Amino acid sequence: MVPGRSLPLSVAGQRFAPGPSPSGPIRLALFLVSLLMISSWLAGCSARRPAEGPDRKVVDRGIASWYGGKFHGRRTANGEVYDMNALTAAHKTLPFGSVVEVVNLDNGRSVTVRINDRGPFVRGRVIDLSRAAAKKMGLIGPGVAKVEVVLITPPQPDHYALQAGAFRDATR
Repeated sequence: MVPGRSLPLSVAGQRFAPGPSPSGPIRLALFLVSLLMISSWLAGCSARRPAEGPDRKVVDRGIASWYGGKFHGRRTANGEVYDMNALTAAHKTLPFGSVVEVVNLDNGRSVTVRINDRGPFVRGRVIDLSRAAAKKMGLIGPGVAKVEVVLITPPQPDHYALQAGAFRDATR
């Protein structure tokens, strides 16, 4: 092999000799197109706040927190078993089954969750997220963040329930 020369390429019996390398302006154009494609891809991956608009219904703003292991496997207020790896949340007033988008105002990341529990029971907090939801929003380390809660879909009424009382002992 001679230094500075490439060997011909052979694919399925066809031989291809290397052609001349692109000239300066063509190289620059290829570089800029590649850079534009990469930056467009990265912009699509970045976290961003949802678009503003008349159909966007913000239902709450305040501090969000998360809850995990201590409650994992226990019943939630709507009767289902809490799974800290599911995208769910606890809210004080939104109907069970509501789907909301929670936007972290500190870092712009957001997550869509279903309301299945009541809470938070700490003054000044507006929503408690499952561990999985908190992880998607970058909330695990700091534990709390300023958020905006946006109603995506209200629950579909499929049945009605009337609660006459709540007792510690089921026989009461």
